[in-house]
Amino acid sequence: MKFQITKSILDSVCAKFGRLLTGTVTIPILEGVLVEATENYIHFIVSNGDESMLERVPLSEDVNIEIPGRAVFPRTLFSITRKLKSGTIDFAQNGSGNSITVKQKKTKLDFQIMNAEEFPNIMTSQQPINQFQLPYSVFKSFIEDTVFAVATNESRPIIQGLKLEFTPSSDGSCLFSAIATDSHRLAQCQTKNYEANENTVVVIPAGSSLVHALKSFNGNTEIGIVCYNNQIALVSGNQKTIMYCRLLEGTYPATSRLIPETTGFFTVPTTELKDVVELIKTMKDSTKKDTVCKFEYNSGNLSISSIDPGGISKVQQELTLLDCQCEEVFNLSCNAGFLLDSLKTISTEKVMIKVAGPLRPFLIANVYEADTCLDERIQLVLPVRTY
Repeated sequence: MKFQITKSILDSVCAKFGRLLTGTVTIPILEGVLVEATENYIHFIVSNGDESMLERVPLSEDVNIEIPGRAVFPRTLFSITRKLKSGTIDFAQNGSGNSITVKQKKTKLDFQIMNAEEFPNIMTSQQPINQFQLPYSVFKSFIEDTVFAVATNESRPIIQGLKLEFTPSSDGSCLFSAIATDSHRLAQCQTKNYEANENTVVVIPAGSSLVHALKSFNGNTEIGIVCYNNQIALVSGNQKTIMYCRLLEGTYPATSRLIPETTGFFTVPTTELKDVVELIKTMKDSTKKDTVCKFEYNSGNLSISSIDPGGISKVQQELTLLDCQCEEVFNLSCNAGFLLDSLKTISTEKVMIKVAGPLRPFLIANVYEADTCLDERIQLVLPVRTY
């Protein structure tokens, strides 16, 4: 095997691999990167056993392949090549096949390599259950507006993942949903007008796989989603980057039952509410627990305040009430951190808080000036009891 590639191209491959290239693995062969030079492409594959990524680099003025071949390069090779100067780097496998020589101008490096046959095949032989194509902007916004709500507690592994669901409708369109919950809050995004042959539900480890995917696929206009029985493949629009990820096993909770029928609402400026909640969140109470904030509505006036059982410090502010349909007197308390996370997903100048009662879950929603948005986004937070 012998090929030449510019440092900028190699650095971009390493950047897409991200933590897969720097994380720890338990299988020795996965401590390397499978490099396969064909007549038209150089394939770079990295894996940690649960997630794998393939980067396909085509022939160009920056890439030249003299002798095809395949081998597993040590990860340290890529760490060291990052420190080389800009320009072309030459890779040549020695005659015995157990080492690779890296050259750039006067610099020469030798690395031991491993047998490519020992590297696991990351591509499944299963037939896909279903496959879809989404605009990258939709995929990105849906993930960013839901992933923060996944559980971090390992007691229920299934809710440590993000649920993606594709539901065909009778009119030929498809409802795409992204849902996350940690049992204290719920984030859900839905949009229509995508094609699907049958209902498909997958749960992906959210904290790692999807956040990594957002960074790796940045710059693409579309992303393909291919679903299998036990894994999912995310494919860039130009098909140069493919990420494989195992699915979480188990039944995701029926989150639709958590969404209440609201009986009232109040609308306030988004920035005003976000700023004061952020201020409240920075104030820890005397027990060092999560900060609680309290909405108080009384005859046309709405205020928000922090709750500190010790009485040492307090934030209180009257909010600009733009619209309201509530009882004459209404109080509602919640975790300030959860509320702030939900407010960060609001893209409109006004935000609506939809309520169903003092101790019932409440919803945070965008307020659109015209009914032109096809997306439905729900941010639900459970209230807390205060005295």
